[in-house]
Amino acid sequence: MVYTRDDRRVGPYLGDEGSGYQIALEAFKRMTLEEDSGWVQSELTQTILRALHADQVYDIKGFIYSANKGEIATYAPIVEELAQASEINSVNILKRAGKELAMITERLYQKLGINEPISIGLRGSILTKVDIVREEFIRCLERDLDASKITR
Repeated sequence: MVYTRDDRRVGPYLGDEGSGYQIALEAFKRMTLEEDSGWVQSELTQTILRALHADQVYDIKGFIYSANKGEIATYAPIVEELAQASEINSVNILKRAGKELAMITERLYQKLGINEPISIGLRGSILTKVDIVREEFIRCLERDLDASKITR
């Protein structure tokens, strides 16, 4: 979660890294990149279009502009399912979510001036239930911090 100096929560507006909303949003961005670049539709794009009962990528515009964060987040499980089947775009989206969560943790570690091994507890449904996100998060922390103990 992102905070301002006076500790007001702004995270849902400026950063929601690692959330189902952010994962789904990255999938929608990937869809538009494919469309704008003239690439063949990936399995991720085709699967989300089917789930939306949409014929083309342009059709997602109405959904994105009218949906709330929770409605958008409902598409994150599609990304997870496809990643488990090795769909490369989905795998990359989930790995990026794990890296972003690790970077937030690392910034906090540095801001607090911690200079010793720490224990890190994992919380949140994406981090605790989505293997690719969790594994990338742990890999990044073990590489970049002296995270001697990560509690699941």
